[in-house]
Amino acid sequence: MKWFVILNLAVWCVSVFIYVRALFRWFRIKWYFQNTLPYCENECIKVFPRYPLGYYKMRSTPWNDRIAEELEKRNKVLMEYNKEKAEQLISAEKELYWSWDAGALATWIFAVCLVMR
Repeated sequence: MKWFVILNLAVWCVSVFIYVRALFRWFRIKWYFQNTLPYCENECIKVFPRYPLGYYKMRSTPWNDRIAEELEKRNKVLMEYNKEKAEQLISAEKELYWSWDAGALATWIFAVCLVMR
C-alpha cells in the first residue's frame, strides 16, 4: 500500500507542476495580448483560463453554448493578431484542464483501491 500512496503523490506532484508551468505560460501570453490588442478587443482576454472549446461543445446547454460562442469569438480575434501566440494560449488552457484531470483520476483510483483493500 505504501507504493500506491507514493505513486499517487508522484502523479499529483507532476500534475501540479504541469498546471503551474501552464498557468505561468498562460499569464505570459495573456500579458502579451493585453499589450498588443486594441482596447476594444482587449476585453476578450481579461477572463481567467477556461476549459477547452471542446468541453463546452460536448454538452449543449444555454450557458455552455454562450461560453462556446465567446471562446470562438476570442480565438478568432487572437488568431487575427498573432496565430502562433494564440495557439500557444489555447494549448496552455488545454494543459491546465488536462493536468487536473490526471490528478483527479489518480485520486479516484487511490480511493477505490483503498476501499477494496
